[in-house]
Formats: sequence, structure tokens, C-alpha cells
Amino acid sequence: MLRSALIIALLAIGLPALAEERKLSGAEIKQALSGHTLKGESDNGEWTQDFDPSGRTTYSQGNSNSPGIWQVKGDQYCSSWPPNPNLSCYDVTEDGNTITFISAGGGRAPAVIAK
Repeated sequence: MLRSALIIALLAIGLPALAEERKLSGAEIKQALSGHTLKGESDNGEWTQDFDPSGRTTYSQGNSNSPGIWQVKGDQYCSSWPPNPNLSCYDVTEDGNTITFISAGGGRAPAVIAK
């Protein structure tokens, strides 16, 4: 028993600090998203979103693909999905390989970087 407790204590001391969610700046959002694909899950199933460096984006779920545009304004990710020209903006956090979009109302949409 003492040996197990000692091993656990030694492992805890030697483990690196766990990643912690942190809000990204505009430059960090651009770097995290540009040229990457995110993969997430909603009530409607799995989804992916590709972020082209040109500002084009494609959201895919099931057999449906929705093209849109994305940009960074200040320290927020913003997107527009035609035919609606209005931008919707979100705070973005990162925790290890997880990117989370947070709406003004507090809704959260986590996703992992797939590529």
C-alpha cells in the first residue's frame, strides 16, 4: 500500500501541467483555423468545417455542405452563410487540440483539429 502511494505521488510530481482552456487573440484564431479542418458533434450528428486561408469555409454534416465566409474581427471569429450577409461572431478558446466557439449568449461548440 505504501509503495502504491509513493508511486502515485512520484507520478503526480513528474506529470506536466494539464492543458487549460484559454481565450485566443485574433492572430491566434487566424493561425489555429487557417488551412485546417475542425471536427465536432452536435445534436444532429458529426460535422466538419474547413477553413481556407482565402476566407472561404465549408460546413459539412451528413450529405449537406454549406459554403460560407470566415474572418477575424478583433479577437473574435466571424462567419457569414449566404444568402444571409450578416456576420455572426464568437469568442474562441483552445484547450490542447480542442477549439471551442462561444456565442454571445454563452452557447459552446467544441471541435477538434482534424487536420
